[in-house]
Amino acid sequence: MIPVLLPTTPKVLLKIILCAYSRGIVSSCKIARACKENIIFMVLSADTRPHFTTIANFISSMDKEIVQLFLVVLLVCDEQGLIGRDMFAIDGCKLPSNASKEWSGTRTGFKKKVAEMEKAIEKMVSRHSHPL
Repeated sequence: MIPVLLPTTPKVLLKIILCAYSRGIVSSCKIARACKENIIFMVLSADTRPHFTTIANFISSMDKEIVQLFLVVLLVCDEQGLIGRDMFAIDGCKLPSNASKEWSGTRTGFKKKVAEMEKAIEKMVSRHSHPL
């Protein structure tokens, strides 16, 4: 029996794209390939295997929304201490934290960090929407 591939919903596309961006994958073709070859992307996509043009069109039409949602994801992950200098990882492991004033930062520092993250996300989405 040949499996019937259902159309990919915006909710599923968003999950796929946010996961891909968190792994540094910004090419629609590479994201589409991951949906066929990577078990994590297969689960996120409910094995719908979206075509790369579907992914690219979705990103082009929802670029501002994707930037804002990815920013929120990154801020939450940063708040939880899940973002390091070289790696972004979520493994469900809870570690003790230091909540002293010296380590928690200031409102100005937080605003600067938000602006830097937003600029990086916009660059990623722009690079994806307009490849070289």
